[in-house]
Amino acid sequence: AKDFSWVEFSINPKAKWHDGKPITVDDVVFTFTILPEKGDPSFKIALEQLKSVEKTGKNRVLFTFSQSNLRKLPLLVAQIPILPSHFWDGEKNALDKSTLVPPLGSGPYKVSNVNQGRSITYERVKDYWAKDLPVNRGMYNFDVVDFQTFRDSTVALEGIKAGRYDVREENISRNWATAYDTPAARDGRLLKQFIPHKLPTGNQAFVINSERYPDRRVREALGLAFDFDWTNRVIFFGAYSQNSSFFQNTEFAAQGLPSKAELKLLEPFRDQLPPELFTTAYEAPSTEQKKTTIRDNLLKAQKLLNDAGYIIKDGVRVHKDTGEPLTASILYYEPSFNRVFMPMINNLKRLGIPTHIKTVEIAQYQLLMDAKDYDISIMWYNNGVFFPGMEQKSYWSCETAQVKGSPNYAKACHPALDALTKKLEAADDIDELRTTAHALDRVLLWEHYTIPQYHISGFRLIHWDKFNKPKRPPSYSIGMTTWWMKKEGEQAVPSAAEAAPATTTEEAE
Repeated sequence: AKDFSWVEFSINPKAKWHDGKPITVDDVVFTFTILPEKGDPSFKIALEQLKSVEKTGKNRVLFTFSQSNLRKLPLLVAQIPILPSHFWDGEKNALDKSTLVPPLGSGPYKVSNVNQGRSITYERVKDYWAKDLPVNRGMYNFDVVDFQTFRDSTVALEGIKAGRYDVREENISRNWATAYDTPAARDGRLLKQFIPHKLPTGNQAFVINSERYPDRRVREALGLAFDFDWTNRVIFFGAYSQNSSFFQNTEFAAQGLPSKAELKLLEPFRDQLPPELFTTAYEAPSTEQKKTTIRDNLLKAQKLLNDAGYIIKDGVRVHKDTGEPLTASILYYEPSFNRVFMPMINNLKRLGIPTHIKTVEIAQYQLLMDAKDYDISIMWYNNGVFFPGMEQKSYWSCETAQVKGSPNYAKACHPALDALTKKLEAADDIDELRTTAHALDRVLLWEHYTIPQYHISGFRLIHWDKFNKPKRPPSYSIGMTTWWMKKEGEQAVPSAAEAAPATTTEEAE
């Protein structure tokens, strides 16, 4: 519809499940009925504006929305994978119960083997119904794809060097800089390649549970204890750039002072927002850009804590009225991040805030994050390649703050955020969308729900010299679905990215 109040889809009559049964409108209706009820809570939040799903023909299905002009909703609906109603029968295979039975799919690969906690293997579907569609030309060239899981990152690192597996995306700058000087790398059998991309980098950050730290001055003080510049220089080999937006690397990132259009959106909440939002361009805490030191930042943090009513008593920061100590813990599952946490923890101790690291295995981590049972953790707010829209409501609205499993990990609840997220999802044109996103970005940054970390605009890839790739790489992914195996003695075809001079942030450093 022109006002986005409905969207209708046609199902390709050739579409079928791996068991040979056709994909039907009934499967679509089943999917959008059961996911909000028994799926992850994010489905219920995302589909709350879905009014009805109905069959309009043998292979046609109509989605009607309870609100018009939600421009991202048709895209969201289109991205949700359809489930086979005859497989998820609620008895043998129930959507809300754990199972090791491989789920029935309809794509180019199907699960052939599961070694619980260790690996999952996919095999190519020989009679894949969509293999001859133009969109799939040149794709899915491997007969078998095996994903290996390592509980220890050091073991995983040694595994790629020993040839236990073929491809690894490296996300630790120290390893990228120092760990791959091996005979195989020196003679070209193990390749180390930085592949630039155009992906929005979002905002990787320490997320602060605002229910435990309701005063934004305290949250800002916690953020001043993280010295990005020192961390980047000493620990990360200068690989990263500092985040300063939730929409980093896009046109939706706020810059400078608010425009007149942004002020019109923000003015109704002036009394509930920090005055600096209206008068000062946001800058992430730095110890290099303005030639400040970490001591300067900690002195600023100390004043903020004093203003919030927290004083030093016997070396510990306590509230002057209640005597309650101010403490913190950082929850994460990856021990390699401890080297990032420790300098920040030492700075917090200098402020009189005892802080410790709580390292758990990943399943427990997910449970604690879903329950929002933590002080500080790490989150990557990634909006994908699309424009910001409905997902922001699930991240930041009062409606989702107390919902178990929702992505509102900060437990953010602010009238300005509620108004702006609603405005964002119903924006009529790109100018309104951009303006609203800028205003939302400013509120999130100045309310200090997170402590900005860092980003890099490229993939750091390690792989054995077994593959050929298209000459023109994709701009928004590694593109492994387009690779193919080299024949013995065959030379690799260099991609444009590999042939071009390196101009990445990391190599510039």
